[in-house]
Amino acid sequence: DELDVEFLMWDIQRRLQTDRLADGETVLCFIFDGLATFKSWWLVVRDGEVDLCTENPGKDVDLYVSTTLRCLVEIWNGDVDIQVAMNNERIKTQGNAQLGRSMPEWLGICLYADVRPGDPALKTIAADD
Repeated sequence: DELDVEFLMWDIQRRLQTDRLADGETVLCFIFDGLATFKSWWLVVRDGEVDLCTENPGKDVDLYVSTTLRCLVEIWNGDVDIQVAMNNERIKTQGNAQLGRSMPEWLGICLYADVRPGDPALKTIAADD
């Protein structure tokens, strides 16, 4: 209940590795299974700029990405490897096959995905001070 699709998609818009996408325009559509509102999101990439849309922009979609909000948040936070999620079909893609295969390169996960929780023993020492 605490997961925020709007914040996640805004962050993905900011971190998308546009230099890893083909020249010209690329349109991505993220579809979140199980959401009643804001189920579909479009990213329109052109000349290094990324527009985020909650309504269909009326453009041909190069790649559809279907997953759950929880799965994409787990990938975004670095808790689940994107390639593992794709292999286990927790993320499904339809459309440009090369674009789908290269998703781990262009998604651009969270800057802090490599930061892991601290040593529990250190937290106990800090709490005692």
